[in-house]
Amino acid sequence: MRNSAKRILWLVIFGFVAVCAYFTIENYLTDYKKTEQTTLLRLEGIAQSVALQVDGDLHRKIQEKNRYENDIFYNQQDTDYYKIHHTLRMNAEGSMLNTPIYTMVYDSMQKLFKFVVTSDDAPYYYHPYKSFPKKLFEEYKNGGVLPVYTDMYGTWLSAFSPVRDVKGRPVAIVMVDESFDNFNVKARKEAMMHLFYSLCIILPVIFVLIWLIRRLVLKEDRLKNKLQDLLDKNLEISKELELSYQKLSSLDELRKEMMANISHDLRTPLTNLLGYVETLQLKQKSLTSEERQRYFAIAQKEGERLRKMIEDLFELSKLESNQVQLHIEPFPVSDLLYDIAQKYDPICRQKNIFCSVDVDKKTPWVMGDIKLLDRVLQNLFDNAIKHNRPADNELTGKGWITASVHPVGDKVRFAIVNSSAAISEDDIKKLFDRYFKIGNTDTSTGLGLAIVKKILNLHKSPISVQNDTHTTSICFDLLAYRK
Repeated sequence: MRNSAKRILWLVIFGFVAVCAYFTIENYLTDYKKTEQTTLLRLEGIAQSVALQVDGDLHRKIQEKNRYENDIFYNQQDTDYYKIHHTLRMNAEGSMLNTPIYTMVYDSMQKLFKFVVTSDDAPYYYHPYKSFPKKLFEEYKNGGVLPVYTDMYGTWLSAFSPVRDVKGRPVAIVMVDESFDNFNVKARKEAMMHLFYSLCIILPVIFVLIWLIRRLVLKEDRLKNKLQDLLDKNLEISKELELSYQKLSSLDELRKEMMANISHDLRTPLTNLLGYVETLQLKQKSLTSEERQRYFAIAQKEGERLRKMIEDLFELSKLESNQVQLHIEPFPVSDLLYDIAQKYDPICRQKNIFCSVDVDKKTPWVMGDIKLLDRVLQNLFDNAIKHNRPADNELTGKGWITASVHPVGDKVRFAIVNSSAAISEDDIKKLFDRYFKIGNTDTSTGLGLAIVKKILNLHKSPISVQNDTHTTSICFDLLAYRK
């Protein structure tokens, strides 16, 4: 019952407000239109009065003496011009107009109007008026009014009246304007005054109706607020429980994944290591010195592989579990690239690989975590060395690596390019997957490029690979530092 009463009361209020709003707006528009009509009548009266005061024969005489634009460039230059100017000036001041009164003639050859005499301080004699309203051309011989229109000089309300010679022939027109902005201020002032009186009657009635309905809904609103507060608290508790469960699940999954990875990835090198150590123990008396050295070297190699795999596994696990915090700072990328290239130069020389660095002199500093980006470049150099193939001349047996940086818009592009064999499209798609290896190399953990991609993902920098029959290019961009 209460809900029905409230609905009815609200309908009454809305209906009343809608009716009042309709009549208020209607009254406002009516007042606005009346003000426009009054303004046009006033301008028409001024135009007709001034047209009767202007000597048409004198006006024609001015045109005959001065046939070109700007022939008259100050008001006292021509006595006849000044007489008409003075007449227009006195009428403009007497009528308290904010815009000049002026005369125009129609040029039938150019099909446009031209300004002749004006009440303004600066003449604009014979200047063309190209954007005139169509109605002005149709009725300029008889006179009339122009409701709101826009031309090349602004938006106006205007009236015009013909200037006639002694024989009654129209020789020009007098034009009187009012800026739309000035009219708009006056029209709105009149309409707003009537609107104010209307609101003084309507608003008290609306306030009374609102006061009545407020008492009905106040208790219901309080109850709804209490229920909403309880619901919000329950939702917050549910969200907290869900987040806690997700964190526990994520940690449990990470633990299981790490255990599975360790047991899977470390089994082979550990088995090999133990196998060679066991061989050395069992056959140490029968083995020659050269065989023992070879077995020790293999065991050391497997141990080093095991250490590298453990380091990569833990680093990748930290990156995937978002336990690595970025320390973003500006740094000179050219210095970092030269340092890494210098570090890998002895390895490249040993493997008969030519290594070069190409740095654009205009390359700015970049924003990033320098330690993590150092690891990215080291992993890319490792990959370029491991998979380097002599592509330019198979007989020489020489390969090459080129590391370059250059600005691209508001970023800096890194590129590690090396000579290599062709890589299939399927292999390129899997290149950054964990444990993926091209070929059966025992020196790779299969985690280096996966670590590269994770670090660049933290920097919001995608990485791309391009390959043909002779070269492989790996590129990524970093945000440039702008002071």
